[in-house]
Order: sequence, then structure tokens, then C-alpha cells
Amino acid sequence: MRGKIILPLIAIIALAIVSTFQISTASAHPLPGAIFTTLPDGSVVNGNIYTEKCDVALNGGPRNPQSHHLPDGVYDVAVTDPSGKIKLGIGEDVVTIANGRGTFGPISLCKLVGPSPYDTTPNPGGVYKAWLCESGQLFVHHDCKTDNFKVRPSAPPSVVPTPIPSPTSPPTALIPPAVATPTPEVPTQLPKSGGEPPSNGNDVLGTKFFLVAGGSILSLLGGFVAWRRKSLGVF
Repeated sequence: MRGKIILPLIAIIALAIVSTFQISTASAHPLPGAIFTTLPDGSVVNGNIYTEKCDVALNGGPRNPQSHHLPDGVYDVAVTDPSGKIKLGIGEDVVTIANGRGTFGPISLCKLVGPSPYDTTPNPGGVYKAWLCESGQLFVHHDCKTDNFKVRPSAPPSVVPTPIPSPTSPPTALIPPAVATPTPEVPTQLPKSGGEPPSNGNDVLGTKFFLVAGGSILSLLGGFVAWRRKSLGVF
């Protein structure tokens, strides 16, 4: 009776020891496979630098079935700073690998973790770390795959300052051209005695003509008189 009780007890203890050994042996091997970052359309292979957070997509592999790819299962995803100490976004049970495919994605990290987009890294270089871990094993390095990436926003377009127009001077008033003022003629003759006004130019010419003509007549008369006296013998 006593032996019948002891034998099953020994079998149970042995089974428990074997199960524990199998679990320890399984966890002793690191998670195979790898993860990579790319664009959501998969056009970049293992990209490292991106301009927007949601441009970063997670991809698992390798796709080669002969390689040590990711095993079937359910996985958690997280985004942290490079050290892994500051959690910036977490998604639980968001990736499923089945049928021995060994790969998934690409899927934008903004669709895998919350908040979306994930928080900004405190790293001055804009470096983040992406995590893919077996469900319930987040941040246990032995059961996770990680990949660093950088988000470097594109430089904003340079703003060309608008030149400030200089104050314009008021329009110059048009100055009419100077008109020459006629200089009044100064009479060449002084007023005659008695208050008579001086003669104009015609009077002066007439006076000159009269004097010349009178002188010529007197000269002719003088010559005639001298001729006549000589002819009469009168001296």
C-alpha cells in the first residue's frame, strides 16, 4: 500500500523536474530572427533616418525560410529612447506571426503603439529604439528584438524677409519757368524845360533831317552868292 503511494509521487516529481528543465532550456535561447525599420511601403531596406515619426514602419525577418527567422507567436511592440529606459509608446499583442512565415509588415509604428504618434525622444540626436518582444515579455532583452532609428525633421523652408519700402519723398512741385521781365526803356533825352515831355524817336529823326537839309541849303546859297559876286566883279 505504501509502495503504491510512493511510486506515483516519484513520477509526478520527475515530470515536474523535466518540465522545468524544458522551460529553462527554451528560455535559454535568445529570440531568433530580426526586425528592421523601413518606410510604410517597404521601399527602403533597413532604413535608419526618417523625416516624420509615422514614416517609420516595422518589418520582421528574414524572409528566407532556411534562416533563423522569427517564430510563430504573438508579439508586443514598443518605442523608447536609445537606452530603453524612457517609454515613448507601447502596443500589446499587436503583431501575429503564423504558418511559419517568420516575418510581418511593414507596419507604421504609429499603427502599432500608443500614443500615436509616439512621444518625442529626449535624445538630442533624435534617436529612438524600436522593440518587438514575445507577448508579456516587453523589455526583457532575451525575448526581444530591437532596432535603432532616427527621426530628423526636414528643415523648414527659409523665409525670405520682405524688404520694407523706404518712405517716398513727396512729389516735387512743378515750378513754372521763369518769365523774363521786360526792362523799361530809359528815355535818352531829359525832359525839356517847362515840363514838356521828351520827344520820341520820330521827333529826333525829324530834327536831324531838318538840320542836315537846312545846312545843305545854306551851303548852296552861300556858294551861289559867292559865284554871283565874282561874276559881277564885286568882291
